[in-house]
Amino acid sequence: MAFSNVLSDSDVAAALDGCKDAGTFDHKKFFSACGLSNKTSDDVKKAFAIIDQDKSGFIEEEELKLFLQNFKADARVLTDVETSTFLKAGDTDGDGKIGADGICTYSDAGCVCVFKAILWILFNNCVFSSLSLQSSLHWLSHKIATDQLHKL
Repeated sequence: MAFSNVLSDSDVAAALDGCKDAGTFDHKKFFSACGLSNKTSDDVKKAFAIIDQDKSGFIEEEELKLFLQNFKADARVLTDVETSTFLKAGDTDGDGKIGADGICTYSDAGCVCVFKAILWILFNNCVFSSLSLQSSLHWLSHKIATDQLHKL
C-alpha cells in the first residue's frame, strides 16, 4: 500500500469501507476516518505526492476519479458527482485542479499552516501594502504549498 508509511492499514481499510458504495464518498469523512486529517504538513505533502500520479504538481480530475485506488488497488472509481464535489472543495483558485495548497486545506495540519500565515500577515502587513490582493494570495498560496511558513 502506497500510504503504509503515513497511515495505518486498519484506518485506511475502515475509511474505504465507509465509502465502498457509489455516491457515499465524502472527502472530510474519508480524511478523518483514515487519519489523514491529523497528520503533519509533511505527511500531507507525502500523500499529495502519491495522489499526484503524473507528478505535475497538481491533482487533476482524472487523478481524483482514481483517488481511492491510491489506498487500495481494487477500490472503486469515484463517481462524476463525487469527483466534482471533491475537486471544488480543494480547487482554491478555480483552475480545475488541486495544488498542494488545496490539499493542505483538507487537513487540520493545513489549518495550522493557514493560521501561521494569517498571523504573519497581521504582524507584517506592510509587506503587502504595495501588492494587490490577488498577488498577496498567490504569494501566500506559494508559501503554504512549499511549506516555507515556518521560516516566517
